[in-house]
Amino acid sequence: MRKRIRDWPITVYQYGIRLPFQSFKDLPLPVQQEADHMQALWNQMVDVFDAYLKDKDTILTSVPDVAQAQAQLNQAVQTLQEARSKLMKARQALRTKHHEQLLPLQDEIKRSRQLMNENAGRLKDMKALARSSRTTQLRELTQRLNTQLTRLKSTCPISWTHKDIVLERFYQTLKRLKGGGGAPKRRTQEPDHVHFVQRYTGGGIPFESWCHGRESSPYPVFGKSKRFNLVSISSESMNGELSQNTRRRHSRTTGEFEVNGTTLPLTLTLHRPIPSGSYVKSVALIGTRSVQAGSRHHPLPSSSLTPLPEQWSWQINMVVETPPQPAPVHNTRKTIAIDLGFRVLNRELHQVRIAEYGSSDTNSQSIILPSNILQSLKHCRDLQAEADSTIEAMRQIIQRRPWSDISENHIHDSLQQIHAIQGPRVLRLARALVDTCPHDERHSDLCLMIGLVSKHQREQAGLRRHTLGHRLWFYRNTAHHLCRQASLIILEDLDLRSLAQNKAEEDPQDPALIHGQFYRQCTGLSEFVAALKMIAPKHGTTIRMVNPAHTTTTCAQCGAVIQANFQELAVTCPNGHTIDQDRNAVRNLLQQGELVEL
Repeated sequence: MRKRIRDWPITVYQYGIRLPFQSFKDLPLPVQQEADHMQALWNQMVDVFDAYLKDKDTILTSVPDVAQAQAQLNQAVQTLQEARSKLMKARQALRTKHHEQLLPLQDEIKRSRQLMNENAGRLKDMKALARSSRTTQLRELTQRLNTQLTRLKSTCPISWTHKDIVLERFYQTLKRLKGGGGAPKRRTQEPDHVHFVQRYTGGGIPFESWCHGRESSPYPVFGKSKRFNLVSISSESMNGELSQNTRRRHSRTTGEFEVNGTTLPLTLTLHRPIPSGSYVKSVALIGTRSVQAGSRHHPLPSSSLTPLPEQWSWQINMVVETPPQPAPVHNTRKTIAIDLGFRVLNRELHQVRIAEYGSSDTNSQSIILPSNILQSLKHCRDLQAEADSTIEAMRQIIQRRPWSDISENHIHDSLQQIHAIQGPRVLRLARALVDTCPHDERHSDLCLMIGLVSKHQREQAGLRRHTLGHRLWFYRNTAHHLCRQASLIILEDLDLRSLAQNKAEEDPQDPALIHGQFYRQCTGLSEFVAALKMIAPKHGTTIRMVNPAHTTTTCAQCGAVIQANFQELAVTCPNGHTIDQDRNAVRNLLQQGELVEL
């Protein structure tokens, strides 16, 4: 790797953009060809890697112990498949998933799965020993793989930056494969993700001053590069006396991005200012095809057979070297303690408290999740329930009808297992049945149900994406508000996954158990903690994680032990002190913070 000219921090600036193209097919032909060639290069690399895996397996199985372990694993896999087939046939005969006669078959599956895992571990150990004895052959095989990948990159008719991008992403996939990730796969369909990059050597392009307006400085913001340029924005975009909407309006600009000799016009809002004196290392134009999603206010056509317009989202990612800035120093020496944990204050009014915070000189305050976020997520849950009920109705219709004229094997197998297959597979089966006889009037009810399920799923996807973005915005603004107030924030070092867990086996009717999982997903406390940790250094605030033991069950006034009762909001200690549980935890955390030297 080439040595960097400046040892400055690197920051990625991401901006959403608009292109005058609605879909991938609307892009200019040279741009589509560039994307197709990149995909073809990826597929060629996958073919070379598959051949490498076969040669590697041949070398390792030449060792007798590895061959024997592989044969035992294959036998265990076959035994597990036979056991699963027996269980599936028994479920079809009994027409239920839960029956006493199914218990022996389920135990057989558990034993077969355990045996398969043991054989898989033994094979892994044998291969590790075989690699140590076949080091020379494997090293030569790896060198041949790298040589073939480099040759493919050099012969591909795309720009040098895109060649490097494809090769780097392929090596990243292979690196994840060592950690348990999936192997790279061929891409045969139309591209649903494009990634075009412009890289600038020689340390990058210097970013021009932001103080010039459009009228006085019509040249690009940085450099005069033909590969990517932006028209400079008005100086009013940095005027802190103006409102945020006004600054964003002055931050709108236009530019151009070149792909394969073709210039793509774009518009964007530079809502995030780039420091003066920075250097742009690379610029990436990223496009992603997304499923069209509706919302409660903008429903989509109910028929799933109606073709939906293609929808693409585009963004610009700029890798920038920014001048090193001195670490910010907080102007106060205030300590804030935050007690994390959601608590439903009023279920009818959708009031959920996600945390309680306070300092030694002020009363504690609550952080309440906006009610519209909770309402939207509840509506998503209702949409999913409606889709599930519709799928179950489709299952009943498919069971009652004769399908003797179906000749496709995969459809016939799914019809035989209709009692046991999951909801998504039922939906795919219904689509396949309708596609076999698209003009058959008997399928009109199935078409209507398929369209209804698709409508609910699209509506849920769009609403959930919008709501989670709103929640992230709220958490980041709350983190900024807290970090401006305090130079030290004390947090409990909690396992956030266990907040919604309780004794499900002892009391399955517990309301906290029924609603706990849903509220844990709605609040997303780990996202709030991540926002705090990301924003705190920008304000010079220190995050200190402390042991949360006994912060709730110890009285902050007298130190007496309080009997835990998480169903009640307020608790009383043996000495008669009554206090909110979360506020009591905040006071205990503050007492621990007094021992910390700022």
